[in-house]
Amino acid sequence: MRLFEINSNNWDSLVVEIAREYAPGYLIPHEWLHRKFGIEDFKDAKIEDYGSVKALIEVVKQAEFDYMSLIETLRRLLLERRYGYLVSIRGEGYMILPYDEQVTYAFRKFMETLEKSIKKTDLIMKYTPPVSADQQKQDNDTKARYSWFKQAVEKI
Repeated sequence: MRLFEINSNNWDSLVVEIAREYAPGYLIPHEWLHRKFGIEDFKDAKIEDYGSVKALIEVVKQAEFDYMSLIETLRRLLLERRYGYLVSIRGEGYMILPYDEQVTYAFRKFMETLEKSIKKTDLIMKYTPPVSADQQKQDNDTKARYSWFKQAVEKI
């Protein structure tokens, strides 16, 4: 399979077609995207067509990797060309976020990422091995700065 070239006419046509055919909030099915990208549908795949289970699994994994790479490029192009942000609808496909939800969605994702980072940082800082007195002083200064930052974020 030959993947789409970035900024090729294929991409331009696909972006325009999606913008024309799928209004924000409407589902773009995985099947449709697979067809447009030229990625095989493995629903009826037979092991004997691939020689072994391992070979079939490798082909499916590569196709999934290619699909996700193409989706990321499509997401970026739609966003940069101001057609909106492409979000996953688990198990079904993708949709362009309604325009009036895009900023709220971005902020919510930002806060989720920040909260995960804070939890991870808390855990790492809580279980530090013993260090020298000098290092402990530096660590305490760092923990104080982190605490200030954490408090500021929690007020948002």
